[in-house]
Amino acid sequence: MDNNARMQFTQLTLAFTGQHAHLEAPFLHDYYTRFIRHIRACHFYTMAAWGVWMAMTAALYPELRLLATLLVVAVVWPVFMASFIFSFHKRFINFYQAAMASYIVLVGLCALYITMVGATPFFESGVMGFSFCFVFGYMLIRARFIYAATASIFITVVFIATISFFKDISLSSKMFSSAFLLLLNSLGAIACYNLERSARRDFFFAQLLLHKQKELENANNSLTKLNTSLEMLSLQDSLTGVGNRRCFDECLDKEWQRLSRSEQPLSLILVDVDHFKLYNDTFGHQAGDGCLQELARILQKQTQRSNDMAFRYGGEEFALVLPETNEAGAARVAQAIRDAVRALNLPHESSPTAPHVTVSLGAATMTPQPQFTPADLVAATDQALYLAKKQGRDQYVRADTAGA
Repeated sequence: MDNNARMQFTQLTLAFTGQHAHLEAPFLHDYYTRFIRHIRACHFYTMAAWGVWMAMTAALYPELRLLATLLVVAVVWPVFMASFIFSFHKRFINFYQAAMASYIVLVGLCALYITMVGATPFFESGVMGFSFCFVFGYMLIRARFIYAATASIFITVVFIATISFFKDISLSSKMFSSAFLLLLNSLGAIACYNLERSARRDFFFAQLLLHKQKELENANNSLTKLNTSLEMLSLQDSLTGVGNRRCFDECLDKEWQRLSRSEQPLSLILVDVDHFKLYNDTFGHQAGDGCLQELARILQKQTQRSNDMAFRYGGEEFALVLPETNEAGAARVAQAIRDAVRALNLPHESSPTAPHVTVSLGAATMTPQPQFTPADLVAATDQALYLAKKQGRDQYVRADTAGA
């Protein structure tokens, strides 16, 4: 649905057209759903009204009592009762507008027949029947304008044509009754037209509002996805694809709080590329970036559990957070990282440690307690890394955190 707030419809049938033609079928279904209870109730209103009309006819014109009774009891009531029962069938929605128009014609023809039979004595009662026919068609059953107007105009034309053959009816009575029915038909048509147009406008703007809400919801979803993507980018190192320093700080704090409740150990490993500045000076920054990316892939392979995470801590330093991992587990991971880096056998002739790229690792394990903080774990791990470098690099040193 477009954003055009001007409803496009045909002036005569009121059907949606142009860019809004696709709303016609949903409107008809909505119109039926909204008024089906009203339509069912009108079946009984009409039957009751014709019962009153039958009684009045029998009282005022005894000679037509049998005929009026037969028309109401044998024709009108059975038709409306059958229609009421059929209204509970799921296919009634496909026929109810045509059925409503047919009922209008039926009611009008019944009144016309009484008029023809009764002629002059029953003329006024016949006009009453027609009057009720229009009121029923336009105001009660919520028939769409095009159906109600067509049926009512048909009855009016038949009425005018029929009474023209009755010489016993004065010309003034014919003209008055015809004018009365035409006026009632016009007023009813205007009312029906305005009711349906109002219903269509309400439906149109409801659909427009729903469309706007969907657009807003889609925009919000897109914005949420964009914010999520931006959030992920803000927590990811663009070069290596692992978490950045900000992500490391948030993750470490989160795991520290979680493990403080379960009293489970938390291990941290810091990894530093030995003599990385010399590597960059020798092979260039592009080769240095490639070296860091290879190291990041090795670290990611070691994060086999969902809570294990690798981070770029800064420059050529990386960090590995290992929740629920004791000292022995951290030692195995650190040794696996050292062996994997050596297996890469990346040339590094300018390194005083080895002719290939090596790493130094520091590790520490703590069980989070109130007297300690994540900063204590980082400090202990950093001290272990410092010792690994001081003692000749290309090795793993575990911090002494026995007190923790």
